[in-house]
Amino acid sequence: MEWYVLSQDDILGNITPLPKPSTLESNHNTLKSYLQSSLAIVSLLCEHLDAHLRLPSGTLSSRQRPTHGSGSIIRMLKYAPQPVSDRRTSLFGHTDIGTVTLLFNVLGGLQILPPGCENKEENWKYVKPEPGCAIVNLGDTMREWTGGILKSNLHRVTYAPGEQGSCTRYSVAYLARPEGGASMKRLALKGSLIETAEDEGEEVEVTADEWVFKKSVLAHLGDDPARGRDGRAVRGE
Repeated sequence: MEWYVLSQDDILGNITPLPKPSTLESNHNTLKSYLQSSLAIVSLLCEHLDAHLRLPSGTLSSRQRPTHGSGSIIRMLKYAPQPVSDRRTSLFGHTDIGTVTLLFNVLGGLQILPPGCENKEENWKYVKPEPGCAIVNLGDTMREWTGGILKSNLHRVTYAPGEQGSCTRYSVAYLARPEGGASMKRLALKGSLIETAEDEGEEVEVTADEWVFKKSVLAHLGDDPARGRDGRAVRGE
């Protein structure tokens, strides 16, 4: 597989422009339009999640304002067809680190591991793309903020099923992440469905930037704080 990543901060002009291929430079307006549409979709989703979680309107969006620096990105991906005799998983099983991922593609290949299923080959299920629709996935940040009420599901990309397997698979993903200085403490606000941590002494105040760094280190060591802590962030030590 191959991918190319574009920074939201770069496209919106929040930072000094980054060097990029001339094809992308000449299509800046198209990329910005795509990004703005994705931001509107994420905002709408957060509005509905606020309501269902009984949070004040705008709570989730207030921690991921596009005018503030973040790790939000556009990722363009290409998966070449694989020989029938040697087809493999292209992108290993993982959860997304951010808040919401919007995936736009027309060929199959994305799979999820249903909750409660053991990580065995036969348990992975294809997600069928629907014309005119995006595939929406929640990330680890949402799991942290909601104390585990919202889940970040394990997913991967493998070869496309059937005759699609002979085609090159292209996809574009928008990965929304919290602004760098946002708090990663769970949103246990009065009246919401989100409860405070049972052991409040374990709840550590960290920013999103600090959390991403510490989580990445722990993930490299084979640990996953988002799955294990559910809104108690990551220990400072």
